[in-house]
This record gives sequence, C-alpha cells and structure tokens, in this order.
Amino acid sequence: MDSDKLGELSSYFHSDQDRIEFLYHAFSHTDNKSSLVNTDFHFEDEALQEVFVAFLSNMHQNISDGLNTTEQEIVEYQKTIKTDEDLGDYDVKVVYVPEYRGRIGYEKPMSSSDFFNVQRAIQLESISSEKVEAFINQVEGKGITVHQLDGILSLYNYENDKMKVFTNAIDKVYDLDNLSLVRNHFVNLFHKKEIDRITHYELDKYMTDQVKNGEHIEFQHY
Repeated sequence: MDSDKLGELSSYFHSDQDRIEFLYHAFSHTDNKSSLVNTDFHFEDEALQEVFVAFLSNMHQNISDGLNTTEQEIVEYQKTIKTDEDLGDYDVKVVYVPEYRGRIGYEKPMSSSDFFNVQRAIQLESISSEKVEAFINQVEGKGITVHQLDGILSLYNYENDKMKVFTNAIDKVYDLDNLSLVRNHFVNLFHKKEIDRITHYELDKYMTDQVKNGEHIEFQHY
C-alpha cells in the first residue's frame, strides 16, 4: 500500500481518534514510509496531523539509526577480530551504546519495540499531564538510553513536563555519563542548573557498573 492510498483510507473515518488509531496500525504496511510525512491524513484537528507526522519522522530517524547501528556492529566486529589476532584472549564487556565508556545505571535499555510502544502511548494522549503519566507507566521496569530519552522529550511541548519526565527517567538511564546531552531541551535557567547539579553530583548513586577507558567493549543492539 502506498502513502496516497493510506491517506485516502484515513478520510473514511468520522472521528480523529478513530483515524489516528487506524493510522498507528496501518502505517507499517506502506511501501515507502519516508513519503508518509508529506501525506494528508484528513485530520479535523491540525494538531493531530502534526503529532502523527512527528511520530513518523521519529520512526524514520529510528530506522536510519538502526541502519547506522548495523554498520557500527560490523566495524566493532572487525575491530574485535583484529585486536584478538594481536593480543590473544581478553575479557570483553558488552555495551548497548556504541563506543560508550563511563558509568552504567540501569543494566540494559529497553528494546526498539518497547521504545516504539512508549512513544505511541505518549502521542495518543492529548492532555499534557496524561502524557507525563503515560511515560511513567510505560517505562516502569525498563531501562532507557539517553538517545531514547532525547526522542521522548521531543514529544512534550511544555518544559515543566519535560522536567518531570527527566526526573522520572534518571534511575532508568543506562548511559549515565551521556545524560547531560538532554540539557538542550531546556531553556529555563532553573531547570538547566538542576540538570547540571544532578549530572555533576548525583549520578554515582545510580551507578551499577562502569566501563573504563582501557576495557575492551563489544556493542550489542538492544
């Protein structure tokens, strides 16, 4: 099914809620997903059109990241072979962020499919407080990379909501030493200072392991 056909089918629904539910299930069956961002889905509420297009853009980026990850895995494997030939046997530590060295918080980040479900649950909510609750509920018992957190923060319009998500995510972050990278989502000086305080002084209490500079690592896709 092409993007034009999906746009046509979406016009048959009488309510935006039914329309977006259909689209979340049907978009994966389109042939060229990148073209969907320019498709008219006939939403009565233009904000929902923007939400769904943002979702598609994020998915397209995740696919691109996945392709890059595959290339990275090949590079890491080639490095492993070469180093193994040169140095013989050695201990290798698995990491879930390419080339990551630093403090580890949560043992392992959520899978790509879980991340998709978290994003979808957030985007289906229209009230800001419920979008925050959706995140809290969806990540219960799951880890998260800073890259995933960065994508989730982009789904929120209000900085106070972003800060609530940030504070609820800290104990679930895998790559703790990358956490300061989400600072660019914030403009409020108080929020920036709070993030700086946490990333400078409090991350040790969330640390469960550490990948040191001299250790041999092997990237594993999560």
